[in-house]
Amino acid sequence: MSKQETVCKNAENCFLAKHGTKSWDIVKRILLTFFKPPIRILDLTYGTGRFYKSLDRSILTITAVDVEKHKWEVEPNVFYQMRAQEFVNKVIGKSIELGEIDVVVVDPPWDALKRGKIKYNIRLAARPYRFSENPESIINAALLIVKSLGKPLMYKYMRVIECKHKALWISEIKIFGNKGYNYYGLCVDWKE
Repeated sequence: MSKQETVCKNAENCFLAKHGTKSWDIVKRILLTFFKPPIRILDLTYGTGRFYKSLDRSILTITAVDVEKHKWEVEPNVFYQMRAQEFVNKVIGKSIELGEIDVVVVDPPWDALKRGKIKYNIRLAARPYRFSENPESIINAALLIVKSLGKPLMYKYMRVIECKHKALWISEIKIFGNKGYNYYGLCVDWKE
């Protein structure tokens, strides 16, 4: 059984993206396939906003969260400079009023380690936050807010997040000279 067949068994739509496919082209395909414009996005790991650079900006409303304000490729409508968990706690505690959203997006900065471990990519992290977050804490914050709001989660990560997948895209990458995978998933069913 191939890696694709194993990972795709719970997905309604699943395909292996052609090697070299850009992340923003995969994100565009997911968003335009499953959401009707205008698309209201909450991105908990915004970075430069490159995920959205191949989309017509007029069809997006973006609320962005990141530990650092980067030089943006796509400027968000609203920006919060803080850790993902801190933002989620403030939304749930109602000290930040979040408008309507259609989808929560997360792509934590990570480095793969040998032996299958994952660590936070400290080169991409703002200095004061370097050791206060890790990929798992960012994913957990995302899961907490999507379950609280009842909204879908779109993610890019090196592991498949356990949920009922509406769709899963697999992108091949190189890790330490070996083949590895990025997973782009869309989770829509949070029933326990």
